[in-house]
Amino acid sequence: MKKINFLLCIILFSSIDFFGQKYQIIPVAIGHNTTRYVIHDITIDNLGNIWAGTDVGVIEYNNEKWKLYAPAKRSAKNIKRIFIDSKNQKWCISFDKPFGNYIYIGGLFIIDSNNQVKTFPGTIEASIINDIIEDNEGNIWIATGAAGVGGIGNMAPGGVFMYDGIIMKNYSKMGIIPVKFVDNIIKTENDMWFMQQQDAGRYTTIKYDYNEFIELSKNEYWPGNYIYNITEVNDIIWFFSNPSFLFNIDSKGQIGDIIEVKPRCSWRGVFYNLNDKLFFIQGGRLLAYDSKNNTWVQPEYNTYKPGASWKSKTKKWIRNIAIDSEESYWLGTHGRGLLRYKNGAITKSDLLKGNSITFLHHNDDGSLLIGTYDNGFWLYSNNELSPLEHDSFGKKMPGACSTVKAENDEFIWITTSNGILKIMK
Repeated sequence: MKKINFLLCIILFSSIDFFGQKYQIIPVAIGHNTTRYVIHDITIDNLGNIWAGTDVGVIEYNNEKWKLYAPAKRSAKNIKRIFIDSKNQKWCISFDKPFGNYIYIGGLFIIDSNNQVKTFPGTIEASIINDIIEDNEGNIWIATGAAGVGGIGNMAPGGVFMYDGIIMKNYSKMGIIPVKFVDNIIKTENDMWFMQQQDAGRYTTIKYDYNEFIELSKNEYWPGNYIYNITEVNDIIWFFSNPSFLFNIDSKGQIGDIIEVKPRCSWRGVFYNLNDKLFFIQGGRLLAYDSKNNTWVQPEYNTYKPGASWKSKTKKWIRNIAIDSEESYWLGTHGRGLLRYKNGAITKSDLLKGNSITFLHHNDDGSLLIGTYDNGFWLYSNNELSPLEHDSFGKKMPGACSTVKAENDEFIWITTSNGILKIMK
């Protein structure tokens, strides 16, 4: 793999101080090339450097200059995710369609703590990487899916891989894990959960407690036939399973009440834990956990009528959530601006009506930073909504705001169609 170093040509660079917060827009311009790179992922390493996965490779920014790591292989340049482990190694996952829309090739390489590139020839380099995670013992686990069709698919062995820092082992091929393809891996405090995609007509989830792998097949242990998402809150593990069941398992392994979410929707959904209050957004709808009655509530404003089509009701609905300074919550929607959730009910809001909200962030001073799809960035503070202005562009902060962001103790970094927005906390 070839590493190419460039200096950042910073154009249109400035900052503003807005309600006590500093904002900077940093265009991603490598050398004399002002091409707008497609940024799929952005993250921060242990030294505070920014790493971005783009359609041309991996870009590093250390607050002074940029470096572009552009792999020689065409199929490895489209970087969809960067995972940084406890040793400050950057695991770069690629995904591409070099032969057309129906043949997919993935890839994986490491940029180590000394910024040297390492690959894994003969093991995992052509696999579609679905997920990657580090366990409590420092081992790296990698979930793969099928790669390509026909002869191309033979390039990828498939399986769940474990890297102990020396050897890349295929636990599926060794017979230790009884599945070949896995969608994602989720780590809770004491366990890891491997969620398997359909393989020979079956779905399964595997629990690993650092002693053994336990296969929990369809209907043996929980409702539904496939686990879509898992989160852990106060020693309680919550699950969302297909087709639309929410349930939990306590520290003793006992299943609590099972809530069927109607109408059924098989989208994966996202759990949110805000000030120890649990929410679940899935298919454009919001569910809030009522801890007093141990149940999930779908607020009345977003309740579906019996027999209503799920597709017709969710095209312009809830996409994200953030707490505000009054212990209530703001809901970002697709095409309907901001809604508000308080005391178990959703109410309308006149804020950014007609806009698609792609990003919400509650600042330490109680203000709310809002990113839109095509109407710039806004700040809501002291009951006033104001656009983030930027001298270099004249009016509102330009470009579409992506949901891709990175965060540390000092800054938040958000990708936009015109560069990277840096926000000082």
